[in-house]
Amino acid sequence: MKSMVNKQVLGVCIALATVLLLNAAPVQAAAPDLTVTLTDGLTTINPGATMLYTATVKNNGTATATGVKVSANIPTNTYFNGSTSGGTVQSGNVVFPLFTLNTGATVTLKFNLGLNSSIPAGSANTISVTASAYDDGTHGTDLNLADNCCTDNDTINGIPVANVDLAIDITDGLSSIQAGATMLYTLTVSNLGNVTSNNVLVRALIPANTTFISADNSGSVQNGYVVYPLFSLQAGAVVYRQFTLSLNNPLPTPSPTSLYVTAYVNNDQADCFPSNNQATDCDTILPGVDLSITIDDGKTCVYPGASLTYTLTGCNIYTTDATGVYMQATLPAGETFVSASNGGTLSGNVVTWNIGNLNAGVCVTRTVLVTVNSPLAAGITSF
Repeated sequence: MKSMVNKQVLGVCIALATVLLLNAAPVQAAAPDLTVTLTDGLTTINPGATMLYTATVKNNGTATATGVKVSANIPTNTYFNGSTSGGTVQSGNVVFPLFTLNTGATVTLKFNLGLNSSIPAGSANTISVTASAYDDGTHGTDLNLADNCCTDNDTINGIPVANVDLAIDITDGLSSIQAGATMLYTLTVSNLGNVTSNNVLVRALIPANTTFISADNSGSVQNGYVVYPLFSLQAGAVVYRQFTLSLNNPLPTPSPTSLYVTAYVNNDQADCFPSNNQATDCDTILPGVDLSITIDDGKTCVYPGASLTYTLTGCNIYTTDATGVYMQATLPAGETFVSASNGGTLSGNVVTWNIGNLNAGVCVTRTVLVTVNSPLAAGITSF
């Protein structure tokens, strides 16, 4: 009876031990656990400042960490300014020599970064430096990779606000034109802001009664505009674009009195002063004039020593009056000037009459009397 009870107790103990073993937590293998902290002891900095960073690396694990590599990034607008812990610049990062860190041990690494004295307008106002520490995995995978990195943030004071200000001007260098005129327009595009403007679009409206002739810098006609390819323009920079138009001839009736050509500049950023994103060139269109002239001496053949009277008929065949009109006749070799009607004057071999105003639809007649030289120079057979 006693032996049976002991066997039953022993069975219960074995069963209980089995349950305890099945529910026990697994034994974790020994491995390193690196942690890193980083600070420069600052929260705000000014352009031109120097920041002394201290990275503290500790092994909280249960195994030695070998081949430990510690590195930290060098942010935009900063530069490496030395390290008392052997740090050097590699691929844009501060990198320290490899080392071994025993369980519970700590190492402190220091390096300096300088903040540029001039920070571009619109730059981020925070400097973020992140340090990381990893071993070579010889003694197992790090027990907690979440604490292998640490970031220090500093706010930069006094960064200029980004101002985008594009401006454009247009001129053809003329103030007045007539039908049939050709105008070369020059566009002056300026970046008056303090940041680079990207995707700058320059275009000019082609007005009625004109014809596009050409454009430089790959300008082309698109939907009634001269349009140039997109480009970038640095702060303070100026570029030029040119294109040529002609004024139609004839012009419609009634004839327009002015020609306006408007140019525009835009980009994909909000402009601080949009009022100077367009400009207009204005030319006065002068009344059109169409003058004609005929000359005839009424003969088909002449002899040396003969007199000839040339009759010149000048007409204004346009619909508007003409001013400053003059007529000219050029005497050929072999003829000698005798006289000219209406105050015509001879200069060299050219006879000139000052007509002055010539109203629309009016014709005037002038004559010049010459004699044919006798004898004629050899080789002259016609006039």
